[in-house]
Amino acid sequence: MKAWVLRRYGSPLELETVPDPAPGPGDVVIRVRRCGVCSTDLKIASGKLAHVVTLPHVPGHEVAGEVVALGSEVHGLAVGDRGTVFHYQSCRDCPACRTGRENVCHHIRRLGFELPGGFAEYVRTPAYNFCPSPPGVAFEQLAILPDAVLTAFHSVATLGAVRAGQKVLVLGVGGLGVHAVQFARLLGASVAAADARPGALEVARQLGAEQMVDPASGDLGMALAGWTGGAGVDVAIEGTGDAAVFRAALAALAPGGRLVIMGYDPLAPYPLDSMAMHYQEWSVVGSRVGTKQELLDVIGLLSRQRFRPLVAQELPMREANRALDAVRAGAVVGRIVLSADGGWA
Repeated sequence: MKAWVLRRYGSPLELETVPDPAPGPGDVVIRVRRCGVCSTDLKIASGKLAHVVTLPHVPGHEVAGEVVALGSEVHGLAVGDRGTVFHYQSCRDCPACRTGRENVCHHIRRLGFELPGGFAEYVRTPAYNFCPSPPGVAFEQLAILPDAVLTAFHSVATLGAVRAGQKVLVLGVGGLGVHAVQFARLLGASVAAADARPGALEVARQLGAEQMVDPASGDLGMALAGWTGGAGVDVAIEGTGDAAVFRAALAALAPGGRLVIMGYDPLAPYPLDSMAMHYQEWSVVGSRVGTKQELLDVIGLLSRQRFRPLVAQELPMREANRALDAVRAGAVVGRIVLSADGGWA
């Protein structure tokens, strides 16, 4: 099969012919129809996640496609079934898995990280991880559900525990943030969006954000004081991975407020003001994708048209490096998706 292969960190992906995957007894093989392009793919390509990636490597963890082969022990699925893939492969038996937190499994392996990913014609995955699609959902929308959408849902609904009437600040209106805005609004919160790009703020406004602010413009708490009545925001959802934005978000919280971290930079950890944490009783929590059940919940919400997966651009698979360059340049709001329908050559 054709696949985009990372052979050297910091170099473009190389289009190669690699062996087709074969299903184990409990596996399925998926023909990739769409694959999302995430900023984490840039971290992988640059070597920032070299501790979990083994070269040569096929990236891509947001996969949608069709089942083309079934393992001997797979039941309830059939060749031709269409859907998306929960890319976190857990052991399902460690303490984290047994308590409903398979996304922080002690033995996690991930499609496109430790395992070959979806910048390829086919991927192999445990049948458990394949999530069938309701009729009529486009492949490009399905592709971005397992990360861009699921991470936002997990951050806003589960970890942020956002509820009606709260003030929520979403920092970074990118692939994650555009969906965080939607889920916060869906839960009945009022939303402010922070981003340095005017185009991103306009998208946030169209999705229901009431206040727009540049995080580099000064004190976010002061900038939003009229909107919050000077009380601060109840929940901040941080998606930039920028330490300065994190500090600004923390300072914008109301006493007892909560900050959920979606973004990160492996080489620049966030500093934490422990004294302010003590006096204000702020909560800071990390967010790591989500669980399969949450992904199924997201699929259910999509089938009822409760939110819109925001695909900014589709490019043919042959333009994978161009897609990575566009993400690197910050040139898109939402997700870029690679389409197998556009061909490989």
